[in-house]
Amino acid sequence: MGNHIYIPTNLLQGAGAMLFFWTGHQIAGSGIPKRMSRMEIMVGILLLLASLYSSYEGGGRDVPLSMVRCHYSYYPVNVLAALFCVHGIYIFSVYMLRWKRISDLLGYWGRISLLILCVHIIDLDYGFIDNVCVRLLGADGWLPASFLLAGHWVAALCGAWMLVRISWVRRVFRLART
Repeated sequence: MGNHIYIPTNLLQGAGAMLFFWTGHQIAGSGIPKRMSRMEIMVGILLLLASLYSSYEGGGRDVPLSMVRCHYSYYPVNVLAALFCVHGIYIFSVYMLRWKRISDLLGYWGRISLLILCVHIIDLDYGFIDNVCVRLLGADGWLPASFLLAGHWVAALCGAWMLVRISWVRRVFRLART
């Protein structure tokens, strides 16, 4: 629907995100397994690879997988791969609780994750990283796509890290002094 109909105020993207919220709520109510079987891991990795392949098909010029644009190449595969990744992150996080420094660092980034997503949206809207990567590396191939992905990560993380130091930004996002 996001490919053919434009619904203002990101209603469609919000509805897509609600799938993840609802699934998380359901899983939390029934208990999240702290382990995955080898078969679940293999199936999850295959789903993830299929999802990534669909994203970079055509050299990554017009990346079809985009939650921001509500565009999924293979919606069921993309959603199942994302849920596999979320479960993997949960297991990783539970495992990381053993190391205080790492868990504190992950907690910090988790607390400012909404700010990170906002900076990421601004980055995507203005396309500065895209323009730099295309001019330096061209538009085709895995290397420009990899640098593009890394550039977006760095821009979102560094931008949020800088913005969280501004008092009114902390108030808007209800963040304690970090």
